[in-house]
Amino acid sequence: MDRPVSIFDRFFSHTRPIWKTSLVCGIVLGLPFLAALLDGSLAEFTQAGTWRTVLFAPAIALYVWLISPYMTIAGDQVVHTLRPLVELDDGEFAARISQAEKVQPIQEYAAGLVGMLLGFAAIFADMDWEFSWVTLYWFLSTIIMYGILAWTIFIAVKSTRVKAALHRLPMKIDILNPEPFEAVGRQSLLLALVFIGGVTISLVFTYSPDRLDNLVFWVSNLLFVGFILLIFFLSMRPTHHVLAAEKKRVLEPVTRMINEDFQELIQELSDGKNGTAMSAQITALLAYEERLQSARTWPYNVSILRTLFFSVFIPLMSILGRVAADLLFK
Repeated sequence: MDRPVSIFDRFFSHTRPIWKTSLVCGIVLGLPFLAALLDGSLAEFTQAGTWRTVLFAPAIALYVWLISPYMTIAGDQVVHTLRPLVELDDGEFAARISQAEKVQPIQEYAAGLVGMLLGFAAIFADMDWEFSWVTLYWFLSTIIMYGILAWTIFIAVKSTRVKAALHRLPMKIDILNPEPFEAVGRQSLLLALVFIGGVTISLVFTYSPDRLDNLVFWVSNLLFVGFILLIFFLSMRPTHHVLAAEKKRVLEPVTRMINEDFQELIQELSDGKNGTAMSAQITALLAYEERLQSARTWPYNVSILRTLFFSVFIPLMSILGRVAADLLFK
């Protein structure tokens, strides 16, 4: 199925050869060192740790550029795995999804521009107006980073329409086989990992030893871990609602049949009948009811939860790595 290609897709979401990725990353991350060389302050730039502050913005921008194709692939995988469940012909299905994916270019431009203006406002007060090539690089890269982040957030919010539209379509769901919906769980896991990666990059480039004694630093990071978990579950909530509704729909008649069969069995026993056939039917229905009650309505499995659990420790490990490196190379 051909999907509408947004401006964001053309710049960020398509896969690229390794040589091109390496070349772009090398140029972007190497420019501030060249700028410091032109300023005649390369030694100070590297020894004073200024390079970490200057490289933070381009590192975040490159991170978005690198992970965007994988987010697109995860979204496409959700559509691909749920397609067999949708009771629509290919033409109507493609039309519904394309309509949900469509983004107006003017909206993308506006999102990026708003982000860049916010970036300019955020760094205006801290701007060193004495010209240097390093300062110019920091200024431009920071504004661009804010623009890219605002653009990315806009696209991410818009992309939720696809999942919502998909769940509104008529589906033939087997509640005892939630495997097709696990693609949603993997997409949510990837989204959580993206946030974890961003936090890790931030800690690596903005870490300072005095922050370890600051209670606000630890509380804010713990809150961010909670935010990541919230994002993980909220992104799966529409799928949970669909599966929970289907589970309730299938379970209610089974429970009703069990209650009716029990009443009939009691009546048979009261009439002196054997009741063996009815007992066997009740046993089978009880076993089926138990399977239905244990059916998962959240589209994740043990592997996804285990990956998420260990991943939330990555930012902490990055801090410990920085502390160890400072102690080792001090």
